[in-house]
Amino acid sequence: MYEGHAATSLEAAPDELVLTRVIHASRRRVFDAWTKPDQLALWWGPDGFTLVTCEVDLRLGGSLHFVMRGPEGVEYPFDGHVLEVIPPARFIFTADLGGDAGNLLLTAVTFDDHDDGTRLTVVQTIPRTEAYARGQRRGWIESLERLALFLAPS
Repeated sequence: MYEGHAATSLEAAPDELVLTRVIHASRRRVFDAWTKPDQLALWWGPDGFTLVTCEVDLRLGGSLHFVMRGPEGVEYPFDGHVLEVIPPARFIFTADLGGDAGNLLLTAVTFDDHDDGTRLTVVQTIPRTEAYARGQRRGWIESLERLALFLAPS
């Protein structure tokens, strides 16, 4: 883990995953890293994954289209819509992972001021497909670590 960053904590209801992490950067910088495609592409995804397609229409109802590529070259696309965007405080969106209706996820991200930068909280529903659900927590922890490293002071 990057020295000086607080560990990611987990507190979850049975149907959702909740992660909280302090990122040593301003709310605006963290919010931009979540909402600007050129920045998202540099940190999004678990270790070994790349974001090969990243389209974000940040307007209310706007669409999201992401394609992650795993270490073995397998691509994982998802589409979604922006439900709420309040810069630099909150970003809520859906992500359709495909398959049954239980793979339509709701993700709410909040950005709060903290003494050491920004307290980031991610709340996401848990997918019904077991393979997606099994990797969800680890994937988010690794993604948030990549975000912290991306935004770390030089």
